[in-house]
Amino acid sequence: MLWRFMFVLLASITVALTTAAQPAKGKHVAAISFGNSLDSNLWLAHMLHNSHNRVFTQQDTLWLNCADGVTLWLKKSLPQSYIISFDRGFPSDTSGANYRLSDVNLFWQATPTDTANPSGKLEGYDRWRLYYAGIGGNYNSTTRFRKYDGSGNRLLLQEYTQPNYLLQPNTVYHCTLLVHPPLTQLWVNNQLWFSYTDAQPLRQGLFGIRSTKSNQWITNFNIWLPK
Repeated sequence: MLWRFMFVLLASITVALTTAAQPAKGKHVAAISFGNSLDSNLWLAHMLHNSHNRVFTQQDTLWLNCADGVTLWLKKSLPQSYIISFDRGFPSDTSGANYRLSDVNLFWQATPTDTANPSGKLEGYDRWRLYYAGIGGNYNSTTRFRKYDGSGNRLLLQEYTQPNYLLQPNTVYHCTLLVHPPLTQLWVNNQLWFSYTDAQPLRQGLFGIRSTKSNQWITNFNIWLPK
């Protein structure tokens, strides 16, 4: 029975860089412009508010320049099935504050099961229900996909340590997230990195852009319905 369980589990976690087709986009729901000031009606930042942490927009680009953990939650209500895409990267000037090639992270389908976490510390979300992707975590040594089940378990679904799954300088990361319960997928630069068919899917929740101890930019943020 154990081997059968492991086979089913592994079959539900798919990594296919050459044969999988990208998710087909249907109706365009929104193109979110960042402008020159962060829209507090659309975004909510969980972070320590001090001079070392800045979340701001400039010339239609969102910046997360933070010495501590930060999550920027999209307050917009999302349909049950959706596609989100955006570009993300690091400044070319490596001498600036908080430059660290690490932690291009995401939360999605997130639902709190206890009090909110305004400090932005990662462990504060341990009892939320959510999916989490951490690209180039642990000082750019791991790329991981997890499911938090709401009870404190952070289930590791997939992990990479190979260089082609870690962050590179002067690189734009085009991220495409598909949520189509029970299936969820994350594509990075047109390659499928994570695909999971969940026996107990998270059918709705918040989307959040996550990082820690890093300076990153995000632009070209769009939402579609899948075809």
